[in-house]
Amino acid sequence: MRFKKKGNIRFFSELPSTQDKAWELISQGSPSGSLVIAGFQTMGRGRQGRIWYSPAGSLCFSLLLFPVSFQRSNSITLSAARALQSALQSELGLETRLKLPNDIYFQEKKLAGIILEVKQDKAVLGVGLNVNCQTGSWPAGICAVSLREILNRRVSRCAILSVFLNNFQKKL
Repeated sequence: MRFKKKGNIRFFSELPSTQDKAWELISQGSPSGSLVIAGFQTMGRGRQGRIWYSPAGSLCFSLLLFPVSFQRSNSITLSAARALQSALQSELGLETRLKLPNDIYFQEKKLAGIILEVKQDKAVLGVGLNVNCQTGSWPAGICAVSLREILNRRVSRCAILSVFLNNFQKKL
């Protein structure tokens, strides 16, 4: 599975879920490699039905990947996590920790989450990264941090996404 062939890039200022939109696009015939990006999500989700908060300033996207074998799908989440860690290191000099199977932490606070949904031979990889958002107003019990809070400056979501996609392509 490669996504060298360019798919469509769809940007939405707001979506309930980039994952849901990605599955909708698959049913409409969008090619592998298509990317769904939202300015923010109102009903983002994580693994096992958990809520994923992704307010304005977050980087939330889903990538359509197919064909995918069941055996290959097991390595996609880890490859994505490593690609995101590499992007954060190379672009920002930020050392992060991977909490298997799908979360990236800075110190003891959650910075990013990754979800992979597979149906038959198709997969949708979702990534949520706290970039320029403020996490202090989130519900109690959510121990999260954003890149802006760590670095005390705004960070380019486009730059992080671009480096992530290049890194992920190499790890597949």
